Amino acid sequence: MTFTPPSISGYNATPPSDDGAATTANRVNWSTIKTKLTDPIKAYVDSLITATTAGFTGLFMRDTETKSATWTAGTTDDGKFYNVDSTATVNLPPAASAGEGWHIIVFNNGASATITVDPDGSELINGQSTLTITRQYDAMIIVCNGTAFYGVKILGTYKLGTEQTVASATTTDIGSATTNNIIISGTTTITALGSSALTTDPIYNIRFSGALTLTHNATSLIIPGGVDITTAAGDSCRALYLGSGNWRILSFSKAARSPVKVPTRQYLTSGTAATYTTPTGCQAILVKMWGAGGGGGATTTNAGTQGGTTIFNSINAVGGAGGEQGGGATGDGGYATTPGTGSASLRIIGSAGESGQFSNSVAGGNGGATSLGGSGVGRNATAGSNAQANSGSGGGGACASGSNYAGGGGQAGEYAEIYIASPSATYTYTIGAVGAGGAAGTNAGGDGGTGLIIVEEFY
Repeated sequence: MTFTPPSISGYNATPPSDDGAATTANRVNWSTIKTKLTDPIKAYVDSLITATTAGFTGLFMRDTETKSATWTAGTTDDGKFYNVDSTATVNLPPAASAGEGWHIIVFNNGASATITVDPDGSELINGQSTLTITRQYDAMIIVCNGTAFYGVKILGTYKLGTEQTVASATTTDIGSATTNNIIISGTTTITALGSSALTTDPIYNIRFSGALTLTHNATSLIIPGGVDITTAAGDSCRALYLGSGNWRILSFSKAARSPVKVPTRQYLTSGTAATYTTPTGCQAILVKMWGAGGGGGATTTNAGTQGGTTIFNSINAVGGAGGEQGGGATGDGGYATTPGTGSASLRIIGSAGESGQFSNSVAGGNGGATSLGGSGVGRNATAGSNAQANSGSGGGGACASGSNYAGGGGQAGEYAEIYIASPSATYTYTIGAVGAGGAAGTNAGGDGGTGLIIVEEFY
């Protein structure tokens, strides 16, 4: 901006002297005043113009000047706006010479320029020997108070602009974009986000237009939880630049969230070397399994047999032991303490069957029960009852009418529990078969219950 003084005319710059004679030339009238007297008003206006012109010399951003190399700002450059398009240094005048209120503006207009502001000699700016302007479109107002300089940085607003697309690559250099709002396109796996960003403006908003993988690295690409992220179109995240090519993902948001899905269950009630299929989207499974119950002992001659082993993913829950037969002495209830094989999360040995009593007309022993119930009942003068199918409970012992022969109840099958995170697509399983009741000797023992597997599925 430039101040132009107005011109003044119509006055006699060299009026003739008044000799005091009573002549026409010396008569006082308005038409002759202007030519007979010097002009104090003009002199006053001229002095105002001079002062005003001097005042406009230091007007804020009074004019602009482009710089492409190092230069020295003079005391008469007060108020100038410097448009700097290359790496350069601006050397400041001595603070005392510049005086209070002296100021300039330095604007970084270079795509990769660094502008250094260097005070005179040992003088400081903001308490430092130099300041820098490193980002394109940032500027600094430099002000002197007569003894020192102060710099006020103005951050450019272009980084707040609309989204810019950057193609995905192993190293996707998002800092090279002219905005901090980024769309990453493509499906290439990303292991780094580049080193072009600035720690003075480190936050980036990123949106993905396709499916790709962000690979966790404990130093260069830190992801919450330390796990890789697979993106889908529309997913977004916020990233923080830490310097030296290192980044931290602050947050990650899915564009579309699946509705909350409650756990589901599958009941596996039969099968030998059969196949369990994990549902789509299942994140974990809890497998509850029972071995089959042992058979109850007969009145005489034959004990019940052991229940079959239930198997899931090579982890076994053994069946319960059969009850002993009667035969003139007490028929013991079935019981064994050897657990199944495989690394289960929890194991509980099946409860023992009751013993048959050695007393005339007393019933055989009841079968051991699982948490599901359904055990066989020891009866008097008849066969023991069978346990409920898929209960894993033991069969009841038998007793003959008018005899002292009572068989023991069968043991319940073992319980095992397995928690599997990130389950496989399929698993092989077998449901334990019943332990048969003792068959001979007046009355037979009851059969044990078949095994069972319940799979709880979490999403």
